Amino acid sequence: MSPNAPPVPKMLPSRMHLESGAFLATSSGAPLIVLGKSGSGRTAFVNRILGAQALPEKAVHRLSGAHALRGIPFAALATVVAQLTGPAFRTDSPAHLMATLARSAAAQRSTIFIDHSDAIDDQSAAAFSQLASSGALSLVCIARSIATLPQPVRQLAVSSAAHRVELEAIGLDDAVVLLEEFLGGRVNASAATVLLGHAGGNPLHLRELAFDAQAHDALTVRRGYWTLGQGWHPRGERITELISTRLAEQSGELREAVEILALTGELPLGFATALVAPEVLDRAHDAGLLDIQGSSGEIPTAALGSALTPETVLATLGRSALRAHSNLIRAALPREKMHPQTRLSLALHSQNLDVLTIPAELLQDAGAACRARQFEAVLVLTRLVHDGGFAQWADVASRIELALLRAEALQETGRADEALLVLSLFPEQEVDRVRSLAAWIEFSGRGNLPAALARLAVREDDSIEIRAFARLLALVGNQPCDFEALTADATNPAVSANLRMSISSQLLVEASYRGLPTTALEQIVRLLDCELWQLSSPSSRGEILQAILLAAHSDSTSEPRLSAIYAQLDWDNLAVDHATFVVSQAWSALESGNASLAADLAGQALALVDVVDPHQLTGFIAACQGAASAMLDDRKGAASAYELFHSSPVTGGHSLRAESERAMLGVEFHLHGRDAACRYFERLVDTARARGRDLLVMRLFHDAWRLGLHEDATAVSETAAGVQGALAASLRRYADVLGEHHADVEDVVAEHVGAGRILFAAELANRAANLARDGGRRARASTLQGMSADLARPLANVNTPSLGRTRIQLSLLTEREREVCIRAARGDSNVSIADELYLSPRTVEGHLQRAYTKLGVVDRRQLLPVV
Repeated sequence: MSPNAPPVPKMLPSRMHLESGAFLATSSGAPLIVLGKSGSGRTAFVNRILGAQALPEKAVHRLSGAHALRGIPFAALATVVAQLTGPAFRTDSPAHLMATLARSAAAQRSTIFIDHSDAIDDQSAAAFSQLASSGALSLVCIARSIATLPQPVRQLAVSSAAHRVELEAIGLDDAVVLLEEFLGGRVNASAATVLLGHAGGNPLHLRELAFDAQAHDALTVRRGYWTLGQGWHPRGERITELISTRLAEQSGELREAVEILALTGELPLGFATALVAPEVLDRAHDAGLLDIQGSSGEIPTAALGSALTPETVLATLGRSALRAHSNLIRAALPREKMHPQTRLSLALHSQNLDVLTIPAELLQDAGAACRARQFEAVLVLTRLVHDGGFAQWADVASRIELALLRAEALQETGRADEALLVLSLFPEQEVDRVRSLAAWIEFSGRGNLPAALARLAVREDDSIEIRAFARLLALVGNQPCDFEALTADATNPAVSANLRMSISSQLLVEASYRGLPTTALEQIVRLLDCELWQLSSPSSRGEILQAILLAAHSDSTSEPRLSAIYAQLDWDNLAVDHATFVVSQAWSALESGNASLAADLAGQALALVDVVDPHQLTGFIAACQGAASAMLDDRKGAASAYELFHSSPVTGGHSLRAESERAMLGVEFHLHGRDAACRYFERLVDTARARGRDLLVMRLFHDAWRLGLHEDATAVSETAAGVQGALAASLRRYADVLGEHHADVEDVVAEHVGAGRILFAAELANRAANLARDGGRRARASTLQGMSADLARPLANVNTPSLGRTRIQLSLLTEREREVCIRAARGDSNVSIADELYLSPRTVEGHLQRAYTKLGVVDRRQLLPVV
């Protein structure tokens, strides 16, 4: 009897095309060979194919190869025949086994599904291949690679008759799908990214890691998303047993090679052979446990393979094995030749094994960890700061440096008070960096701008570094500052490279605010190629994202150009925390009008800062979520975001605080009405004008026009005068295209569409349609209305005063009008509505027209579903 088929797993986005091809091939009877590493989702992939083809008259016989049985002739064939039902046949010889299977397949079209087919005996493999080649049955085989298949199946796999699928590591979209299936709820993209990295792209490892994190309360639901806390590392029994089981069948030499490479990370092959014998490396590579790579002209490297990752392998090791491997690596590899990550891994394990470390080495490793944003590692390496012996270090400079690293790590993990306590060990007036970091922690960690500025109060003996940092903090804190002096600081060699990098990034933000986003983008491209970029730390480089975000949105940079800028960034070495990255994506979605995506991403970012918010980003993120909620008519969400924004420190968002305040204009209007929004608008405009932020003034006037706070398109155009960028160029034409004849509206709409501003395009077309209708030009109004509706179609559930959509307000309509409108909103035609409600199409149209009048619209495409 054939076993019951397992439930069909969800489709993975990256494998849709592979699945489509495999389905077509197997439907025509072609043998299917699925190749991939253990845990790569091979069985789930096949189950989807077979599940889609499941028919009562089609039997599927499943078996799994076993290495212990590979030497027994016809063992696999006998296992399949034992599953058959129906009249008994002779099975006392291999020939009778084959005949029995062939007769059964002729009576009922059968599929033989062999998992781990690289472990079946050659004789059975020959029998299955022959029956599949003759068309007597369908054959599906899973294996690690072509080379590991039994010879008969290998010959079939490389023939034109078979369809072969090779499964690669899964991507982030796949990980999100799998995790949401495992966990039964929405998953934060940040959690998926971290878990996927630990899993090495392996679906099975991903599942076990998720359950490991969940079991240790590191993966919890925050604001509706499964979110991963900081500092989690795999350590549970499930993942250790999984990896141990995978390695158990390997020889001791191969297991040791894997464990050593897990400690060192990727190594040049020459260094790897100093730790592991070359022949052992070769055997480990042949077994798929290690990858040895290197194209022509490159130094070959050795690293873990088979979706093994350092985190999962090291979780299986005890203290004695770690100590032995660590000692071997230190003895065989010169420290100066080690990769920083290798040194860091050894340093961390030395701390856990209570091995004494040379202070200079400890400082070097802690610095490398801090630059890589591995702040939990920094805290482990610097914990001796609190030991009594630390004060006895002869090298005071090293003591200060280690304390600074610990304070920064504490700040980045949300422990600002502890960070300041560490810094209190040293007198601020004697050490500029202590004073600067303390001010930054007050500003960014505590959200206390006055306290931060007080720590930087001008003194006669202040260095240029301190003075420059004080000016920078005033700019980032949206306070008046000496802009010319700060511009000079950016090129002053007496100022440290990191500070000059930070100043340059913030000056570029301010340049965009002042109406020069195109110039800012050009300077960003040059900055990415200059020596300063190479000299500065990953943390200071990460601040460039603020400048890119504002300049790109303000200039309406096309996607190819922005992609080219992002391609220049080394994301692996760019110190950007996940919350900052996610909310930047949310703002981009908001700019395009995709409020649903913006709200989702902002929600994920809020879940991240709910765990820890070292830079007081909550208010900045809330502004994005509030603006998106207002566009989606989500009053509850907008009110929650409004409260969160106004209860957060004014330092939130740093120099982009002004952008978040602008975004709150729509929230103010949505929650408190026109008069409150007008007062808020006037206050923001006055502040922006006082600081010379022409672009911000232009954006505010445009937003106010979009919200209906004023109808003066000329004012929008006038504020765009002198401002750079495609957005400003389009807004300068508003006075003309919304004038008496509405000429060239389509051109400006097309400009918005080309820049990715679908919402602005649809709003402009709708406002022009209304003006045309008021002027008695019905044909022109209908054309523009249709254009607006077509453009707005992808903006699911989005509405603004200028977009002209409306929710179906059931209280205003009769029962029939409600029924007709609900169906019209989902796209049904009058004929289909009439058929469903047993009405005539003319009656349906009558109900619609009366409903349109009550709801204040003129077209069915302006209807939004009932919420």
